[in-house]
Amino acid sequence: MTQELTSSVRAAGPILQVLAEGGVDFGQVVARLGVDPAVFADQDARIPVSKLVPLWDLAEELLDDPFVGLHVAQRVSRETFDIFSYIATASANLGEALARIERYFRLITDGGNYEIRRESDDASWAFRAVDRDSPPNRHDGEYAMATSVAYSRQWLETHFRPREVFFRHAKPADTSELEAFFEAPIRFGTNQCAFRFDPAFLRAPLRTADPKLGGFLERYAEEALAALPDPGRLAGQVRALLIQGLPNGETSLPLIAKRLAVSDRSLQRQLQDEGTNHKKLLDEVRRELATRYLTKRDLSVSESRQSSIYIPESPHEAVDVAPTETTTADQKAKDMWEDSPPTLATTRSAQPRLTAIERRAANRFYRPDLRSTVVGFYGRVDPDLQQLDLDGQLDRAKLDPRGFLRQVNEIAEPERRSRVAPLVVRAGRRGDARAVARRLRATSHPLASTLAAEFDQKQSKPVSNARIVPASY
Repeated sequence: MTQELTSSVRAAGPILQVLAEGGVDFGQVVARLGVDPAVFADQDARIPVSKLVPLWDLAEELLDDPFVGLHVAQRVSRETFDIFSYIATASANLGEALARIERYFRLITDGGNYEIRRESDDASWAFRAVDRDSPPNRHDGEYAMATSVAYSRQWLETHFRPREVFFRHAKPADTSELEAFFEAPIRFGTNQCAFRFDPAFLRAPLRTADPKLGGFLERYAEEALAALPDPGRLAGQVRALLIQGLPNGETSLPLIAKRLAVSDRSLQRQLQDEGTNHKKLLDEVRRELATRYLTKRDLSVSESRQSSIYIPESPHEAVDVAPTETTTADQKAKDMWEDSPPTLATTRSAQPRLTAIERRAANRFYRPDLRSTVVGFYGRVDPDLQQLDLDGQLDRAKLDPRGFLRQVNEIAEPERRSRVAPLVVRAGRRGDARAVARRLRATSHPLASTLAAEFDQKQSKPVSNARIVPASY
């Protein structure tokens, strides 16, 4: 049975960004790929590799750019792939960074892997597709090699230059940009996608090195790696096909069985052996996509209705999900929090106190947002992270009051007070509620006076143990 390999939607992020900056409509791209747009609203979602690789050829066509793989690679940064790129960036030296890429690359895709080889006077870095019989894609290969070189040049004080570069695809008519970028001889039509380099680079320290942070992030990377679905499990393959087929209604059991090259009865039996069935998986996928639509605020109702997920025209209409399930990610996280809410007298959470290193990592990765519920990167509601969230928002209110007010204004009136209330409580306990109020009043935003008044009323002496988190959050 053919396994359905998947990639993180983060793998498509750099390509989609370049397409957007080139004026290409996102709807046109996902329609051509046959991927549900809601999938890209969840940065933890994964899509079939069979949908990602054709994105390169589509990007070349829509942008009229024969060097699109190279151009996308030249734009990568340590933020591009979230924890994957951060953990490599924090490594002590290039050898450790490449070893971590090799170890954790499955967080990005099941479709291929990197491998480093060391010899006494030479080293090589190769990318290999899992499906060794698949034809080489020019842009995918050039991106794989150029990204590695681009990161190495960002990380190292010494200019990184490979000795020789190898590609599986045939030599294109124009190779000038590739030669200028790699600054090395390039061989096309070989049996590998790789480059050779001086092994002395492996010992070169990274200018971005942070060994303590890297060690801390490794723990989370290991957890994320362990949580990935096994591509060998049939249920994971069925889920991927259901997500792929939902926009066109191609979710029936006979159709899924045909795509997996098994009989209907065999598919049912194997799913039962894994403790699930077709209907259960379809319901789970529908609920998950409905949640993504409801929490994706820049996705219009008309766009949502193009899929098989029902999105209500008004908040009074019922959503087509099981009544026992939560209908928004915010509500789900709120329920998780309310299962064991802290009281104002609580001075210690069930989680251990964050160390300075952990707080540094959380602040680096977690972007405070009034619409967030602190469940994204860490996957759970943790009082320590709630504190970081609240403090981050209050700091932003003082540093960028106009931006803070614009953000608050995006929240619908019925829920605005419940979102702002914990910030007011937290500001009072920090002792800087009036400072926030003054900064807000200094703007001309329509909400400034109302919110400033709420912060003024909450001013109190700061609490010595600043870890207390309001129960209302």
